[in-house]
Amino acid sequence: MLKNGGTYSRELTYQVETLAIDLLTYRKMYEEAFAPDSKVLIKETSREGHERCRVNPIFELLGKQSDVVRRDLKALGMNKELRWVNDALENSANDDDPLARLMAANAE
Repeated sequence: MLKNGGTYSRELTYQVETLAIDLLTYRKMYEEAFAPDSKVLIKETSREGHERCRVNPIFELLGKQSDVVRRDLKALGMNKELRWVNDALENSANDDDPLARLMAANAE
């Protein structure tokens, strides 16, 4: 994808490798989180004997890992949605476009 787009260079090898590792980690977490026996809530018993529920930590980890993968994709310019937003902002025909105003207001 990067070579076809003319944006690949040898210096990006480390970033590509990092993305691959982070993506594999995300996929393993995803498989674990959505396995048939996986539960969203985990019941625990406190030292006092009271039962309580908490969110399965795999879902929190999966969310954090998805953020890592998104950052990796962004660093390589492979996040198609972000490129679409940037193109829309740069190519907006008039300043009265509501979508362009919304995107400009929320731009990083």
